[in-house]
Amino acid sequence: MIRVQVVPRRADHLADLLVLVFRLGEIHPGLGGVLDELGVVGDRPAERDAGPEFRRDQRVGPVIGSVGRLVPIKDHVTLLRALEVLLRQGEDVHVLLVGSGPELAKLKEHVLTAPDLFERVTFAGSSDRVPEMLNAMDIFVLPSISEGMSNTILEAMASEIPVVITNTGGSPELIEDGRSGWLFTPRDVNTLAWQLARLAADKELRLQFGAAARQHALEQFSLKGMMQRYRDLYFVRFHYHPGFWVIVPFDN
Repeated sequence: MIRVQVVPRRADHLADLLVLVFRLGEIHPGLGGVLDELGVVGDRPAERDAGPEFRRDQRVGPVIGSVGRLVPIKDHVTLLRALEVLLRQGEDVHVLLVGSGPELAKLKEHVLTAPDLFERVTFAGSSDRVPEMLNAMDIFVLPSISEGMSNTILEAMASEIPVVITNTGGSPELIEDGRSGWLFTPRDVNTLAWQLARLAADKELRLQFGAAARQHALEQFSLKGMMQRYRDLYFVRFHYHPGFWVIVPFDN
């Protein structure tokens, strides 16, 4: 335990800071709460078959989806190659790509020249119906070669979808590997295919991962979760005694 003597005036300043932190939530409801800013904090999603028309009009198996710009660094071709592996193994799956960009023509050509992918990939283009598109997905994939902290991962998690994403950039900080989703090395087609096959074949595992994903997203990335962590920081780790504060290190 580390004891720190704080003069009363500075202790008052700490109290003022606490008030400021809690007032921020009233003045700026979205401040620090990524999910609040995205507008995806709310009731749990409806059943997965309530998605876009292609899901209602076709009897398809599990839908593997991705949302984002179709650019080289997102490496959607790795997802398509993993899909080819799954289909050759006899898996009944479909891929839904939401977004547009300079790679669209190349990706469509890849699908046209791969016999296994016939009628197994839907290009939805840019859409202002992302929540509905997410609701059509059973598994979310982001195969980026490099990534920051993607809002689309959080949106998918809040929509109760298990996520399979590359172990790069800020992405590993967003999920609990093996609990709310899986990580894989960029461009590792075989590992991605194995992970997707596991999830595609096991609905209970998808539901388990999806529930954990939503819980983790709301606890860690909503305004309510952020405020609770501030409370823990100031009221659990800082203990006040007359005349001074006692700071308890996080590793105690």
